[in-house]
Amino acid sequence: YEAMGRDGLFPPAVAVRRTSGAPVRATVVLATLSPLFVLLGTFDQIVSFFIAPTLVFLALAVASVFPARRRTTTAAPFQAPGHPVTPIVFMALVLGITLMVAVNRPTQALAGMALVLLGLPAYRMVTRPRTGATDVVS
Repeated sequence: YEAMGRDGLFPPAVAVRRTSGAPVRATVVLATLSPLFVLLGTFDQIVSFFIAPTLVFLALAVASVFPARRRTTTAAPFQAPGHPVTPIVFMALVLGITLMVAVNRPTQALAGMALVLLGLPAYRMVTRPRTGATDVVS
């Protein structure tokens, strides 16, 4: 939450740190949200809610290796042992686990994915250029 506050994607007050460097306000936000999740479901449900979107983003992060390597005209800027086989196998395994989570706990997996997707319009609202009635057209 602190990094999002610093980047302007969350209230900036959350980004404030104490002189000790501790992100106290961000910790308070997390400490406030955590009991809500505990009250809303069992441990398995909560894990399913969070793990499905997390695994999708993990697969997307590994998939980013392919365009990153394709863009370079010189030697690869990083080594990926076994490329392209290991990233493909890893993505297949991660997506298989995601599918198993979605089959075993479809409501929680879909709710987690829906929450992530709801973040897209929220992100657009926060990052869109501001125009208002004070703009002067010449």
